[in-house]
Amino acid sequence: PEHFMIAPVLDGFSNVYREEGNYEKALNYAKWSLKIRENCFGPGHLAVAESLYFVGWVYLHEENYADADRLFKRALALIETILGGNHPSVAVCLDKLIEVYMGQRDYAEALRLFDRSFGIKKEVYGQSHLLVANSHEAFGEFQQGLGNYEMAWKAFGLCLQIRLDTLGKEHPAIANTL
Repeated sequence: PEHFMIAPVLDGFSNVYREEGNYEKALNYAKWSLKIRENCFGPGHLAVAESLYFVGWVYLHEENYADADRLFKRALALIETILGGNHPSVAVCLDKLIEVYMGQRDYAEALRLFDRSFGIKKEVYGQSHLLVANSHEAFGEFQQGLGNYEMAWKAFGLCLQIRLDTLGKEHPAIANTL
């Protein structure tokens, strides 16, 4: 079956196998989905970018950073071409590339991509959006891992303030932030 409606189901199987740690099966399903989408839509379609992202995600979980980097960059190029450089999907793909570079200990490149992803999210959603808070939290964790505690404190503080302002002090997400 090569119908394009099969691909999202294959992605679902891939995601479950990836979460279970069965990367071989996850990769097989993700690649099958990619093949179907390329055959149905051609290599320059947004649905192909989605499949490239899923294949890259499996490679990332395997800590196969070279292949993850290659797939995420292909997905990113398609997304930027089709949706523009400041689309939220660009930020999502950049966030996965950040994970790749952090895994490779290329912190300078990870930081450069953090800045770009942050910029897109702030422009699209505004300074006080929960997705921006999530980025502050991730940046805080990144800085903490590097031993840059002042920057980590600042990022965590910004995350907490956005969540307090948006959700209120009684929301369960506030406890997770603390």
